[in-house]
Amino acid sequence: MADVSGVEEQVEAQAPAQPPAEGQAEAKPHPGALREAEVVAEMEVGRTSKLIFQVGKRRTGDMAFDIREYVDRPARGNSPGYTGPTRSGFRLHEENYEEFLEAVKSIGRALGYHVD
Repeated sequence: MADVSGVEEQVEAQAPAQPPAEGQAEAKPHPGALREAEVVAEMEVGRTSKLIFQVGKRRTGDMAFDIREYVDRPARGNSPGYTGPTRSGFRLHEENYEEFLEAVKSIGRALGYHVD
């Protein structure tokens, strides 16, 4: 998998830690990005992508958690390539955590896993 290191720094600084490589588009943070975000886990889902799990504050100050796909796609042909977050993912308020956890457990049971 391509290196997507520096994600934590990008999240905290709300800007890329390094300028993009030649021919790549700059990763710009979404205006609604979590503040004081902390990456708590990462999971590879492909050669050029991974899921980033983070917690932080919304603009309102409420705590939330975010699960989002980050990619590191090289430039190809006329495509400039891209490194950073995608639209694939979701954010939930802290108050939704228990319900979300139960939904994930239901998925595990449906797949035949032993879930407490």
